[in-house]
Order: sequence, then structure tokens, then C-alpha cells
Amino acid sequence: MSDTPAPPGAVVLLHHYVRDMSFEHPDAPYSFKDAHEAKPLVDVQVTYRQLDAHTFETQLTITASAKREDMVVAVIELSYAGTYRLPAIPHELREVFLMVEAPRELFPFARALIGLVTMQAGIPPLLIVAPNFQDTYRRMNEDRLKSEGAI
Repeated sequence: MSDTPAPPGAVVLLHHYVRDMSFEHPDAPYSFKDAHEAKPLVDVQVTYRQLDAHTFETQLTITASAKREDMVVAVIELSYAGTYRLPAIPHELREVFLMVEAPRELFPFARALIGLVTMQAGIPPLLIVAPNFQDTYRRMNEDRLKSEGAI
């Protein structure tokens, strides 16, 4: 890591980390049989909050479950976050960064962790496909405008 300060106006990732994580393998050892046939369901949510004048936290919450017929193979929930120092930029641009670019940057770390945990649990690693954060953000804004009666 370099001790060189970031140029003025640069976005800086200060930390990335696990905020919370849980894993359940409730039907083990019976669920090991044909675990590779399990159908995963994945939900990814993104939130952010302001910590101080120029520091923000973006959090990914990933919930995944895999079932084979009526048997639960695994359930995992991960809240993975990053703190960023952002320059003084308009709210709209800041929100786009925190809801699109930051999760895009954090997602590979969260995905790797989920894959490792499921593999270490003795089941095929759950490799989650990255969502299209830009499209999700666009739809979120459309829904918000509709609820406010703006469109």
C-alpha cells in the first residue's frame, strides 16, 4: 500500500469488510447427496449511508439459498461493505457512485467469500453471477419517481 496521498478530487476506498455473515446447512449430511443438482436462489440488495462530510459506506447484502426438491442444501447471508472518501460532488453523481460503481467494485470479494464458504461446507461452491447494478439503480429510480407521482 502506498503512503502517497490521493490526488484532490479522487475517490478513495478506505476499507472493505464483512459486516455480518451466516451460513446454514440444516439438512446435512443428507443434503450432500446430489447437492450439485440444487437450484440456487439469490437476492442482492445495495444500500449506502453517510458517515461524515466526505465518507460513505456502501453495503451489499446477498442472500442465497440452494434447495434440491424439498431439502435445503444451504442458506447463506452476507453483508459486505466498503467505506469510501468521496470528493465534494453533486448528490446525484455521488448516489450513482455509491449504488452502481461501489457495489461493482465490492461484489467480486463477496462472491469469492460465498464460494469459499460453500466449498468448505462440503458442497459445490456457489458462484453468483454479478447483477447489473446500473440497471437495478435505473429501475429503483423509476419506481421512486412513480411512487412520488413524477412519472
